[in-house]
Amino acid sequence: MHGTQPQVLEVKSAPAGVLLRADEGQHSCWFGSWLAQNPAATNLGLMALERATSVTEALALAPAVGIPHQNVVIGDAQGHIGWTIYGRIPEDTGPTRARGTAPWTTAADHPRIVDPPLGRIWTSQCARGLRRSSAATHRRGRGGAGCAIRSRGARRPDPR
Repeated sequence: MHGTQPQVLEVKSAPAGVLLRADEGQHSCWFGSWLAQNPAATNLGLMALERATSVTEALALAPAVGIPHQNVVIGDAQGHIGWTIYGRIPEDTGPTRARGTAPWTTAADHPRIVDPPLGRIWTSQCARGLRRSSAATHRRGRGGAGCAIRSRGARRPDPR
């Protein structure tokens, strides 16, 4: 804190990750780990997106893309749209995940939405931007216009 004496922060870690909380009375500990520290979680798989020509191809890449998790909305020339999470997702949430030994999701079980019945996909980033719209943000150029543009781009063409 500014203007105060430096504080010492003791950080304890173990193979399961960084110790977040220890309850000596219950003889239990909670550890946190970051997937990016697992060598199998990071790679250059995102580069394959350059060759994808359809929503189906782009979504199939998601389980193998080794980047920090990102919401991805994709559209193609045939009018299909889809959403997924780019980034490797372990199937387990327990100690095997922290040790990096949990299996990863595959194309069969990785989360995705393709061509939703209403023909639109909205991300939480756009919803947040639209709620913050005001005269002041419009003057600064951040009044949700980018979200409106993106939302039009994540819409299937009207078949009429």
